[in-house]
Amino acid sequence: MNITPEVRHPGEYAHWQGTAYQATGARGLVRLVARQEDSPGPQWHRGVDPRGDTEFTRIVAATDVDWWIHVHVAATWEDLNFQLMRVESDGMGWGYVVDDHRCTSAHATTAELQGGELKQVDRGEVHLGVPLQYLANFRERVTDRKASALKNR
Repeated sequence: MNITPEVRHPGEYAHWQGTAYQATGARGLVRLVARQEDSPGPQWHRGVDPRGDTEFTRIVAATDVDWWIHVHVAATWEDLNFQLMRVESDGMGWGYVVDDHRCTSAHATTAELQGGELKQVDRGEVHLGVPLQYLANFRERVTDRKASALKNR
């Protein structure tokens, strides 16, 4: 679950009963996600994620998790600021270019040469997918989701 020893993959995570899980949540509840073939135990529900892989989910109260965080990851690509949204199992990082006004057709060509893709999806919104090896200066920012969920109850 780490990009570098110091930086985790972007997303939400919760720690419950000694294990860290991918997580989502709302209204004081946390949905834990275990991506594995065998059930992690009773009261876990077997399902399939959007990619067709097996996953097990369980809903617990936010008060029952040790911590629940959202990890934001920024990086630099070709001297442009990049917000990493997800990392695929093949090492491809996907997200959007923060400095979209600085993107040129040369950037699109560079992304393609690197095995990736840069495309303008809307005015002021540029999406980028490139292998992680072409990203630099990874920076992690963590938001405490548990604290905000308990505060907003």
